[in-house]
Order: sequence, then structure tokens, then C-alpha cells
Amino acid sequence: MLILAIYFVIGECMPFVVANLLQVVASTGVLIVVIIGILMAMSSLTRRNLTRGFASGIISGIWQGIVFCWNLLIGAIAGILQWTSMIAPLVYRRSRGFFINQCGMSQRFASICAFLVAGGVVIVII
Repeated sequence: MLILAIYFVIGECMPFVVANLLQVVASTGVLIVVIIGILMAMSSLTRRNLTRGFASGIISGIWQGIVFCWNLLIGAIAGILQWTSMIAPLVYRRSRGFFINQCGMSQRFASICAFLVAGGVVIVII
């Protein structure tokens, strides 16, 4: 399942996201040029330099957005890895308890069956 999810993200979602991101970047570039033009017109009317920190502010904002998205992606990957690492012991404990209490198996046989079930869950996740 994890391999299928990675294939879906890389093969299906990434081209769609990149294509839309390229359209947004082009639109943002036009918007920035229009805003700078308006600020230059305003600064010529008021005889003040209103565009002094505008370019550095835009670049700083873009970098902050990139860093935010990167941290969000790393946090999501870490959360998925943490969830998958915690699921195997949870499945083992619950299936062992089920085999002992509900099925009436011995402790050794229930442990072996629970280990097989937890291994199967790990294989399905991968």
C-alpha cells in the first residue's frame, strides 16, 4: 500500500501539482510587475521612494512560503512514519489478546498467530 501510495503521488499527483504551480507562478509574476508599476507611479506622484524594500519583502515572503511548505512536507512524512512504526505493536497486542481471550488459544500459539498477523499488516502497509 505504501509503495502504491508513493507511485500515485509521484506518477499522478506531482505532474498535476507542478502544472498548476507553473500557472500560479506566471500569474504571480504578472501581479508583482503590476504592483511595482503602481508603486512607481505613486512614488513619482508623491516624490518619495515607496519601492525601496518591496523586492526584498517579496523574496523574503516567497522563501518563507517555501520553508513553510517544506516543513509541512517533512512533518507529514514524519507523522506517516511514526504512525506506521506504532501500528505493528498495536496490532500484535490486540490480536494476541483476541486470540487468547476470544479464541481460547494457548499463550505461545496466540503469540505466533499475532506475530503473523502483525507481519501481514506491515507487509500490506509497505
